[in-house]
Amino acid sequence: MHSGTERLVLAGLELTENDLLMLQAPLERLVTLAELDLSGNRLDTLPSTLHSLGALQVLNLSSNRIAEISDVVAGFPKLEVLDLSNNQLHSLTDALADLTDLYALVLKGNQLATLPDTFDRLSALTWLDLGHNQFGRFPDVVRELSALERLVLNDNQLVTLPQTLAGDLTALETLNLDSNQLRAVPEGIGRLTALMGLGLSHNELDSLPETIGQLTALTGLDVSHNRLESIPEAISRLTSLKVLRLDNNQISTIPRSLAKLTVLKRLNLCHNRIVEFPEVVKRFTRLVDLYLSGNRIRSLPEFADGDLEIIRELSLDHNLLTELPSSLANLRSLSILRLDHNQLTALPPRLGAPGRFSILDITGNPITRSIF
Repeated sequence: MHSGTERLVLAGLELTENDLLMLQAPLERLVTLAELDLSGNRLDTLPSTLHSLGALQVLNLSSNRIAEISDVVAGFPKLEVLDLSNNQLHSLTDALADLTDLYALVLKGNQLATLPDTFDRLSALTWLDLGHNQFGRFPDVVRELSALERLVLNDNQLVTLPQTLAGDLTALETLNLDSNQLRAVPEGIGRLTALMGLGLSHNELDSLPETIGQLTALTGLDVSHNRLESIPEAISRLTSLKVLRLDNNQISTIPRSLAKLTVLKRLNLCHNRIVEFPEVVKRFTRLVDLYLSGNRIRSLPEFADGDLEIIRELSLDHNLLTELPSSLANLRSLSILRLDHNQLTALPPRLGAPGRFSILDITGNPITRSIF
């Protein structure tokens, strides 16, 4: 028979989606517990019964009703991952700063507008998610987190960014600033030279700084859903870029200098003001997906053998195309072709061959006879 005070050897405990209002289990016996998942309950505070879990490394309290973090959190000296997303937090306790082993902190989906000044003591932090909160200013203390590799601040209320944005963020690889109210990007962004992914979509940007061209490690750039009227020449210096999203802007021309993006795999230029098919894209020898939907393109150029050799998807729907060149069939790797809602009356015979495409969409064209 086991005594009531005998310690239990348990590495992980999952109590998700149990509708718990409070936690009354005798957790003091679980001295070896390393992972605890209490997500998806109805907890409104950090249970005081957690204070004895000194070996805890991963704590998931997401999707509860927690409005305040008590100093109980300081009792987890070995904590490495803390998920408090989708709660009702308005502020954070200074006790968080005692979690010096913490490398991942997820706080998205709360009501935070500031961070404590002691936050810079989280020197091991590599991943910080502050998305879907109420930050009206970039939290300055974040710039002192020199180990940070991933910073998420999407869906807040940021209007400006500090000129000294980079601060000590020399290790930062991913920066997500999507869905804010940004009207400009500071020149200082060029100092984030380790950056590989940059999200600036759904803002109010009408330009990008020249220094963005210094982000030569960047593999993904999303500036969709802004107010850009042209593509900055500086983007042509981002020679590691594999994914470029410029859709839903006001762009009318594509600079020839983009030909320097020799490893580009996906280019999205949908819903702009482009009137001519950008010839420069034929220089992208590694391009797999090209999206040009929702523009004003009236015709396509001729395609020679070797042009867009590995392209898989080409979206040209919702343009003003009246005919297609037969040389479009030279794009032998093309398997998805979207031509719906143009003004086509026929397709070149080689394009209409059965089995030529896995998806061929010609809906909404005035085609009067069978293409097969």
